[in-house]
Amino acid sequence: MDASQRLERSVRPDQKRQSAIDQPLPERPECLKHPDSLARIELLAARPLGLNQTEPERLARLARQHERSMIMLPQIAFEPDKRAAGIHTAQDDMPAQIPMVGSGYDPAMHDPTSLISQIVDQSPFGVGLIDYDGYFRKVNATYSAQYGYSVDELTGQHYSLILPREHQLRLLARHQAFLRGEEDYDGEFGVVHRDGSHHRVLIASRRLIDQDGTRLRMVSLLNFDERKRMELELERARLFIQSILDSLDSRVCVTDAAGMIIAVNQQWRRFEHEQGMPLSHRFEGSRLLEVDQRPPQGHNALDGSSSGRLDATTSPWIADLKRIIAGSDPMVEFEYSIGSDESTRWFVGRIARMTNEGPERFVITHDEVTTLKRLQQALAHQAGVLAQQASTDELTGLANRRTVMEQLHREHERLRRYPDRVACVLALDIDHFKRVNDTLGHAAGDVALRHVAQQILQASRENDLPGRIGGEEFIVVMPDTDVQGAIRLADRIRAQIEFSPASWNNAPISLTVSIGVSEILRSDPRSQDSLERADQALYAAKHEGRNRVLAIMR
Repeated sequence: MDASQRLERSVRPDQKRQSAIDQPLPERPECLKHPDSLARIELLAARPLGLNQTEPERLARLARQHERSMIMLPQIAFEPDKRAAGIHTAQDDMPAQIPMVGSGYDPAMHDPTSLISQIVDQSPFGVGLIDYDGYFRKVNATYSAQYGYSVDELTGQHYSLILPREHQLRLLARHQAFLRGEEDYDGEFGVVHRDGSHHRVLIASRRLIDQDGTRLRMVSLLNFDERKRMELELERARLFIQSILDSLDSRVCVTDAAGMIIAVNQQWRRFEHEQGMPLSHRFEGSRLLEVDQRPPQGHNALDGSSSGRLDATTSPWIADLKRIIAGSDPMVEFEYSIGSDESTRWFVGRIARMTNEGPERFVITHDEVTTLKRLQQALAHQAGVLAQQASTDELTGLANRRTVMEQLHREHERLRRYPDRVACVLALDIDHFKRVNDTLGHAAGDVALRHVAQQILQASRENDLPGRIGGEEFIVVMPDTDVQGAIRLADRIRAQIEFSPASWNNAPISLTVSIGVSEILRSDPRSQDSLERADQALYAAKHEGRNRVLAIMR
């Protein structure tokens, strides 16, 4: 078959036109303007196996080598014409047409060209059929619109119309090699729009052979410009979100439901680098539980190795993450520290599920609160100091008057709520304390006061509250103690002070005390009424000679 015969066969059935030589196309390659154009293209595209073979022999070879790559359509077998190749098939013995039952049968619908046309027209993608010589046999509206043409304008035109001038010969040769089964024709290609603009498209090609043996390439295409635009939009959105994450002071990590890291911000990278992670480490795409980071002390458990890896089975932080992923909790917050002593750094971590309609995502944030934590510790210490100063006698370290009076009031209220309870109060005064100040000085008097306070504290029980209410006067509030028990405790205090003198300038200071005992009564209108009775007993003990214990019984 010569070039003119091939040109004549490629003309559409419903379109009478002269050869492509007499009717040049826009942007037609120079080689197509000469009578031997198709022969030159055939020569460029040919392979050694096809040069010296007759058409039947070549079709037979294609039938054997590429039978599996042919597309099978209903009612149409798009295979090499084996009968044209001299091969006898089972179809040779079958009638030309199989009668169809039913009044709705339309023979035109089962014509291969008609069925192919319907498939091409109804395809949601851009589809075109190109014959071996490079002419469009059929295109749908989506395909032609990609290049700025209508279906009628593109049908019957040469394939080179949409190809860049510098690639026309090479791509046409590749097209013919594809139809011979020698090359593929899939991938990304540059094309030319009707307005002269250049675009990128994704092409998928399949081989077809119709009943008259015409080899066709079915082309499906996707506008790659749109894909590129969408990719650029997605990249811009990703960079925008990343810039927001990087502007945060918190360490931020976003994971999927499997713990795969989707994104981290610069603070996260910087912190992990400080803990020994290489700057080149790529967090995205790795599993959070496998990242070699130093676990927070005080909240996370270690697996015992020196590397500091997280143990996914024992770490409470990992358990928190799993609980959030499982949906048990919407959010969890925890506090942990890294380091020790003055180098300790404090952090607050949060794990939360993102609320969106897309795939499940989880946000993990870590905020350093070291400055705040140290300030809180300083404030707590200062508050403790102030509270101690407000409730403690500065000289002796015992509770001051306000504190013991508050305790006395609480015991009185407790007795009113619980009638079966008992409590007592002691009033204690150092005998002849003025002599110590007058003879040895106030410094020696302070030593004597501290000594008596220590003896009272040592003799008291854990629930007792001893305190100094002024000068050389002390009281002891004793919960859950009856009068007899209070007298025994008072006498133990008295004896311990008598037989344990204070020391001043390596000389002993002999001291004694007088003690009054009173029960705290729930019938007392005021809590201090019991203290007044203890004072009365105290003065009675002094009047009877000092260094003794007296109690006022109700």
